[in-house]
Amino acid sequence: MYYFVVNNLFLCFVIISTLHISGTICQDENIPDKTSDVKDEIERQRDLNKQLEGENYRLERDNVMLENKIKVLQQRLTAMEANREEIERTNRLNNVVVHGIPIRAKNGPEPPSEIMRLIQTGFNVDLEGKINTCYRLRPGPRQDQIGVAILLKFTHPVFKAEFLNHVMNNPRTMMDFGGVSRHPVTASEHLTPHRAILLREASAFSRKGRLQVWVLNGRLYVRKGNDSIGFEPRTVQEIRDLANQEGPGIPTTTLIPDDGAPIDLYD
Repeated sequence: MYYFVVNNLFLCFVIISTLHISGTICQDENIPDKTSDVKDEIERQRDLNKQLEGENYRLERDNVMLENKIKVLQQRLTAMEANREEIERTNRLNNVVVHGIPIRAKNGPEPPSEIMRLIQTGFNVDLEGKINTCYRLRPGPRQDQIGVAILLKFTHPVFKAEFLNHVMNNPRTMMDFGGVSRHPVTASEHLTPHRAILLREASAFSRKGRLQVWVLNGRLYVRKGNDSIGFEPRTVQEIRDLANQEGPGIPTTTLIPDDGAPIDLYD
């Protein structure tokens, strides 16, 4: 009886062990399937990375092309602005702006005939047949101090140059024009808005003795001193760089002659 029981227990142990081993083997048989899935996923990720690298390359290429197109457009825009500036400068070559003459009329700016009389009498010049037209410019912040600027349009650059030379050699004050102040009356070439901004910047350094400034044929020129060569600045930064340089300074743009018309140093 005892032998029978022991034998049955041993048989049960063998059966259970067999079932356990069989289950383990069945589980191990699924490992190749999982490994295959992992390999497939890795391949898919590699393909995706290649696609992303290709897309990134195309984007970088397109970005370079766009940057080149932007540079070309900027160059064209710069050329167009320079051309417009030159056209505007040419159109103003016969013009002179006079500052400092007060408005005498009570009901607004004077008629051209009265302005002509003021100019000829105050500056002691004969402008008969030399002026196409003259009028007051739009009022500015200096209107209460020295009057609204007057624009004179000469018939020829020679007449304009003669008038500017006369003004430079014969300075006048408001008193000469019947004013109540002795603030100087000045005349200068009619600069474009861009060059007028450059003139204001350069004039600020000129008053401090750091630059010499003059205007010739609608262009502004600057230099450090008598021992340096003048040049035409294109930007405000160029003027500041020259003013802050030690020594005579090195011109970076157009070299110019040393003669020029008188300039207006008043802001």
